[in-house]
Amino acid sequence: MMRIWRKQGVDKILQLAYKKGIVLAGLSAGVICWFRYGNSDSRKFKNPTAPLIKVKGLDLYPLLLCPHYHQEKGRVKSLQQMMKKTGGMAIALDNCSALEIVGGTYRILTSHRKSKAYKVYWKKSIYHQDEIPIKKDFSMVSTFLAKG
Repeated sequence: MMRIWRKQGVDKILQLAYKKGIVLAGLSAGVICWFRYGNSDSRKFKNPTAPLIKVKGLDLYPLLLCPHYHQEKGRVKSLQQMMKKTGGMAIALDNCSALEIVGGTYRILTSHRKSKAYKVYWKKSIYHQDEIPIKKDFSMVSTFLAKG
């Protein structure tokens, strides 16, 4: 998807929409695209046994995003290995959960009581999966960038 968007100029249109404050949304690959990188199953469409891969997004937010975190086999392990190699921070979303970002603030929304969102990172050789609280009020996006 990202390769096609870049070839067709869709990436530039979406970046302009973002700068103008136009609401952007997406599911799965459609949410990965807003971030610097994403944990993607895009190669599985041609080869069901292909591994999950790290794809480059539009870099509107300087994080890695992982959808379907606990619902798709191999997502947790794949993200854990990906983060160990590259470091940094990731946001992992279960199905039926969403990350809403408005300006420099965010909140987690869910449509199922068991759905969660996590801030994921490695610190001192330990993999951390910190649950992001679900609350009505918005919090500062900068809290994503600070490791536990």
